[in-house]
Amino acid sequence: LEALGSDLKAELEFVAGWAMDSPKNYQVWAHRRWLAERTSTFQAEADFCQSMLDDDAKNFNSWAHRQFCVKHFNEWGAEAEFAHRMIKRDLRNNS
Repeated sequence: LEALGSDLKAELEFVAGWAMDSPKNYQVWAHRRWLAERTSTFQAEADFCQSMLDDDAKNFNSWAHRQFCVKHFNEWGAEAEFAHRMIKRDLRNNS
């Protein structure tokens, strides 16, 4: 896509819809990760993950993507608070 000069922001929007249609599809999340590295921000990805987790709090792919983004964007500061809030929401969620 980069070599073709594709609009990666548009691709990120496309992948958002794809993820909503197929939230447990590994290829969707691998592609989103690739795009996030090149075009996104931590807040945008955190918001996207939150919206996906609001639909299904046990979506392992969304949790894994969030972990990737925390590491990639070096945003560890608020992660403990986020995890605590999600644990309070569903104590039995082991995702």
